[in-house]
Amino acid sequence: MTYKVCVIGESCTDRFVYGRCKRICPEAPVPLIDLEDTSPLENQGMAANVKRNIEYISSGLVEVTLITNKTSIIKTRYIDSKYNQIVIRIDEHDACKPIDLEGIEDQGYDLLIVSDYNKGLLTESHLRQLPSMFSCEAFIDTKKIIKSWAQPFKCVKINDLEFDRTLRWVGDTFMDHCKNLVVTQGDSGANLFHNKKCKSYPTKPVVINDVSGAGDTFFAGLTCEYLKSNSLDRAIKFANECARAVVQKPNVACVSAEELDGYNMD
Repeated sequence: MTYKVCVIGESCTDRFVYGRCKRICPEAPVPLIDLEDTSPLENQGMAANVKRNIEYISSGLVEVTLITNKTSIIKTRYIDSKYNQIVIRIDEHDACKPIDLEGIEDQGYDLLIVSDYNKGLLTESHLRQLPSMFSCEAFIDTKKIIKSWAQPFKCVKINDLEFDRTLRWVGDTFMDHCKNLVVTQGDSGANLFHNKKCKSYPTKPVVINDVSGAGDTFFAGLTCEYLKSNSLDRAIKFANECARAVVQKPNVACVSAEELDGYNMD
């Protein structure tokens, strides 16, 4: 069976420039990086990375429409090649103009997927309106403080740092606005909150190469498996497997169905 989804959110270009840090700058206590190659590696990131991972994970069984910013956000990471560690990340054009909702139509999608990096493309008002514009369920991964705008979404996904930040700002009452809240915990797995009751989904440890874009891959796996099974329980377990696979790769990467032991989209 083939599914149709609409992904809405900010996208960027992820650039990776490699070099070696061999000494400390004499003018300041910062590392100096000797570039090995001035031609950076590039990937499409953020919402575009969610789209790309959905297509890889589903082996083409999910048709993805991407609605995103026209201006280019660029994230350039300077990497020490010996240790594969980021020395510095430089962000350019790190803001978007708000989207015009009048140009968005429901094309018979099976799921609305919102990848909200909070760069200005989607306001809280947009998020309140978007789910009602589609006849399908809606999932969101957001960097915003969760408020009443989250109520129409079937599932809200954030990470543990975003969870703690929201708790500090508004307390645990924000969970009243979430039908289902998925909180990723890095190498510990993920938690699902439903009616403020928490269920944990631990994951097996792996050797981590790069965590860049891992949240996008988790979100892509979550939505792919939910389309197939209509089960958040199965979807979170599958998303954990997707994240485990992608963090073992360098840069902003994708995983395919063939790489995921015991999980197929067939």
